Amino acid sequence: DDDDDDDGPDSGDDSEGWTPSRVGVCGGCGCRMTTRAVLCTACRRAPRSKAGGSRTSARQPKRSAPVEGTLLHELYGGSMTSLQELCVRFVCKNIAEVEEFGDVADPVLNHISRIACRNRQLNKDTFRLFLGPRRMHIALHDCADVPDDHFSQLCATSPMLEGLELFMCGQLTDATFRELETLELLAMLRIVGAFKVTDATCARVLEHLLFLNTFSFAASANFGSLSMAQIALKENLVELSLHQCLRVDDACLDMLTSLKKIQILKLEECEMISDRGIVPLLSRVGGTLQVLSLSGLFQLTDRTLFAVAAYCGFLTDLCLDNLTAITDWGFLKLVPLAKRFEALSIANCMQLSDTSLEPLLHSTIRLQHLDMRRVDKATNAIHQALTALHNLETLDVSFCRNLVVDDDFVDAMEAACPQLQEIKIWGSLKVTEFVLRRRSPLRVVGCSKMVV
Repeated sequence: DDDDDDDGPDSGDDSEGWTPSRVGVCGGCGCRMTTRAVLCTACRRAPRSKAGGSRTSARQPKRSAPVEGTLLHELYGGSMTSLQELCVRFVCKNIAEVEEFGDVADPVLNHISRIACRNRQLNKDTFRLFLGPRRMHIALHDCADVPDDHFSQLCATSPMLEGLELFMCGQLTDATFRELETLELLAMLRIVGAFKVTDATCARVLEHLLFLNTFSFAASANFGSLSMAQIALKENLVELSLHQCLRVDDACLDMLTSLKKIQILKLEECEMISDRGIVPLLSRVGGTLQVLSLSGLFQLTDRTLFAVAAYCGFLTDLCLDNLTAITDWGFLKLVPLAKRFEALSIANCMQLSDTSLEPLLHSTIRLQHLDMRRVDKATNAIHQALTALHNLETLDVSFCRNLVVDDDFVDAMEAACPQLQEIKIWGSLKVTEFVLRRRSPLRVVGCSKMVV
C-alpha cells in the first residue's frame, strides 16, 4: 500500500518528551531539525521508491555558493569586482615575472604585499619590488623568507619612510636593525617577531627616531628596560603596543608616566605585569586613553578595574581577555563608563556572571563589537540585555556553556540589531541548518556544515 500511514514509523507524530530547544535528527536523510516530526519536511514530501515502498532520500548534493569576485557571483547579484582589484590579482598571480611596479600608490602596493605574504611569495627576489625612493609607508606581513642582508636595502632605497611595518622578521639582526635610525622621518614603527634584536640596539634606534608617535613591538624576550626608558622620552607618543614582551615588568611601567598624550595603550601577554605597575600608570595617563587592552595579564585583579573606572573616563574600546582573576565586584565599577564603550572584549573571564554583565550591557548603548567567548557563568538572563544593543555589528558568544544559543536566539538578535553583520557561535550545537538557509546579510560563524 502506497498510502501514508499516520501511525507508521514515517509519520510526523510528536516524539515523547520533546522540548522546544531540543534538536532532532531526521530518520530519512539524517539532517538536523527542530520540528517535532520523525522525518523532515523534504523527506515526508519525497515519493516512495517502487521496490521497497520507502521514501527516497531527499538529501541532494549541496551546491556551493559562488566565490566572491567571480563572474558567477556577479550574475547571482553579487558586487562587481573593480578593475583595480582584477589587476592586483593578476599581478599577484604572476609576481615572479614582475621586474618593477613603477609609480604605484602606497595603499595599492601594501595590498599587493599583503596578498603576496598570504601566498608565501615574499622572498629575497620579490622583496625589492616593494621598495622605492617615493615610498612613504611600507607594510610587509610575512618576512620569514627574507634574508637579513636584504633589510639593509629598505633603508637605503626608501629614505623618506614615515611608516614601517615588519611582521615575522625573525632573521632581522642587530646590525641590520640599527640602520633604521637613518629613517629620520619615521613616525610609525611596528615590529613583530624580531627575537634576535637586543634591548640595547632597540633603545639606540628609538633614541634617533625623534618624530615617532606610534610604536609597536611584539614577540620578543629581549625588549626591556633600556627600550622602555627611551619610550618614556617620547612625549608625543600617541599609541604604544607591547605584545609578548616577556621582560617588561612593573618597574618598566613606572617609566611611562610621562606619556601625557597617549590615546592607545595595549599591554598584552606581558606576564610579569601586575596591579602594582598598572594602577599607578593609569592614574597618570588614564585621562587621555581611548583604547586600552590588558589581554593576557593574568596577575591583574579587581584593583585594576577600580583604577580603570576612576581614571579612564574617555575609554571607547576596552579589552580584558583572559583576566581570570577579575570578579563581578570589580566589573560593576565599569558601569558608569559603559555608555561610551564602542567595543568590549571579556573573553575567558570565567568569574563574571549575570550579576555584573546584565547592568553593564544595559548601559552600553553605543556598543558595536562584543566578545564574550567562554564566559561560562553567563545565562539566559542576559538575553534581554543583548537584544537591547541596537548598534551591535559583531557578537561572539562561542562556548558560553550556560547560555542557550539556538535558532530562536539568532533570530532574536537579527531582529533586534539591524546593523548586526556577524555572530560567532562556536560550540553551540543547538543551531540548525535553518539559520543557514535564510538569505540575509547576517553571517553566522561556527555553525556546523549541515545539509541545506
